[in-house]
Amino acid sequence: MRGSVDGLATPHPLGRYLPSVYQEHELSMRYTAAFDDVLAPIQLTLDCLDSYFDPGVAPEDVLQWLGGWVGLVLDPDWPIERRRSLVSGIVDLYAARGTAWGLVRLVELFTGAATEIIEGGAVSFSLIPDAAIPGTDADAFIVRVRAPRESVDAARLEVLVHASRPAHLSAVIEFVSVEFVPAMRDQLASDGDVRRT
Repeated sequence: MRGSVDGLATPHPLGRYLPSVYQEHELSMRYTAAFDDVLAPIQLTLDCLDSYFDPGVAPEDVLQWLGGWVGLVLDPDWPIERRRSLVSGIVDLYAARGTAWGLVRLVELFTGAATEIIEGGAVSFSLIPDAAIPGTDADAFIVRVRAPRESVDAARLEVLVHASRPAHLSAVIEFVSVEFVPAMRDQLASDGDVRRT
């Protein structure tokens, strides 16, 4: 039967909504059972509808669709957990678009690697007249990703950074391989055994 799923029982059989005189009639019950087979997937989907809008548990094809709702095109080759975290976190990141924090978080969600931004500008004051001005004259900043270049789709990352950077600045992406992630560095620092990378 077209539209039915073998072995899927309906949670709401139509026959039980018929008047009792029809419920006692075998033909009417068999007739409504045919509709039950077709409607079961729809009814089960509607019963779990809130789960389809939760990126943490939505089926993969629906997750792709949810990404489209928030302006994302997800790569199906990415691990499912990375796709889920990107869809979950992207709306909050739109509020921070164009800021250093927002760009760092977006790149971390995209790459799954620790990221930092190195800016040339700075703000300072001096009590000494004609003191050196902090920072550089460059109108660019560096996005340093702590991951091997081969582990990241660099072309897509460049498009992502270009679309999310402040309009008046250019960005340079730099990949740095490290032995361990910053969280491990913090743990080692608290243990008194700090290794430089």
